[in-house]
Amino acid sequence: TQAMTYTTSSAGAGKLIVGILAAGGDPRDVNGFDVVAKLTEFYTTTGAFSTGGAFDQGWGILGYVAAGETVPEAAFPQDFPLDGWRSLVYNN
Repeated sequence: TQAMTYTTSSAGAGKLIVGILAAGGDPRDVNGFDVVAKLTEFYTTTGAFSTGGAFDQGWGILGYVAAGETVPEAAFPQDFPLDGWRSLVYNN
């Protein structure tokens, strides 16, 4: 499916999840393809969604939040000023 070709990065998968949900669809079943599972494949033990930098990390976090997944603590950059990522995601 087209979903498979668009999810070659965590940014692509995260954007697709947000778009599917905005359209009222299920990102866990796009013609049998689970976009949330695909996004999870990009998550590394270092806390990064792939190696694409802030763009991939941001869309990986947004995709997880939109899908109702718990964002792993390690995904939040530790050097980000004022804990910005975590504050944006959890509004605290």
